[in-house]
Amino acid sequence: EVKEAEARKCKKQKAEGTPAHESEGKTESQPLESITMQNTSTDEDGVSMYSSKPEVKEAEAPNCKKQKAEVTPASEIEGKTESQPLPSKEIRASKRKSPKSRTQKRPSSNLQNTEAPDSIAKRKRQRKVEQNLRIMVTGIELTANYRSKISGIGGELLESIEEAETATHIICSNGKAQMRRTPKLLIGICNTSNLVTTKWLVDSALKRVALPVHNYLVLNDRAFEKKHKFRMRTALANSDTFRQDETTLLGGRDVFVCKDVPENKAPPIEEFKLIVQAAGGKWLSRSPKEKCIIITSDPPTKNQLRVVRTGTKHFTTSWLFNCILSQELHGLNE
Repeated sequence: EVKEAEARKCKKQKAEGTPAHESEGKTESQPLESITMQNTSTDEDGVSMYSSKPEVKEAEAPNCKKQKAEVTPASEIEGKTESQPLPSKEIRASKRKSPKSRTQKRPSSNLQNTEAPDSIAKRKRQRKVEQNLRIMVTGIELTANYRSKISGIGGELLESIEEAETATHIICSNGKAQMRRTPKLLIGICNTSNLVTTKWLVDSALKRVALPVHNYLVLNDRAFEKKHKFRMRTALANSDTFRQDETTLLGGRDVFVCKDVPENKAPPIEEFKLIVQAAGGKWLSRSPKEKCIIITSDPPTKNQLRVVRTGTKHFTTSWLFNCILSQELHGLNE
């Protein structure tokens, strides 16, 4: 039966015009899968199973391609798992950048280099003022707190009356009690118009710099002004005028103070002398031979009036101190 099937096959191939050796070559070049399937399930013809098997494989091929397309290779999966941390890295990078953005909003120290020349010059002048800040306290208690605040703003505290003429600021009122006409105040007003209250010191200490004085001047003590018959605002303006004109209140006039005047409702002789010199007077230690300003007590004593008999006008200590306090000479030309 096998021989008869082979014979039929050869006749069929001859009828189709295919040489036998070519058909043998084709059978040799067929895939292994088709050959094995042909050997395992051969029909009586030996032809039907051979021709149908490739069609099944072609039908299965698209399904395989779909499965291959749907199935993700392991290498791609590994690549995706490796790239998953990237978003977290970006988040971390953004978190790292966030402090920089905050620091950019803050003013950096390099901005000082871009400061205008005018502001730099103004700051240098301010430092120069602070270096020459010489403060004297008079008429009120000098507490440890005031000492600390003066040091905190870079000021130098002057305590002796000999240094009063070099003071740049005179703290002479606490804003509550009435002012006092002290020797330091009389000397100070001849050299500066910066007569301030303690509030100036307190506010300056808060700012750590000496503030301008125009809001802190002692201009509201009406009782003090009424007692000494003057206006503080006018006195400070007169003091500024004398300094601008490079003149003084007494203008170099000779001043003789009688013997019993010091310490008789008046300062000691050394302090008296400093007051007269601060006002621009020339201190005479002996009785005058020529016309000069003679200062007596208030009221004058008999011995003091003997000196006055020489024909020279005399004035009391109250007159002199009020003239210095108001920075005006009253009745000298009369």
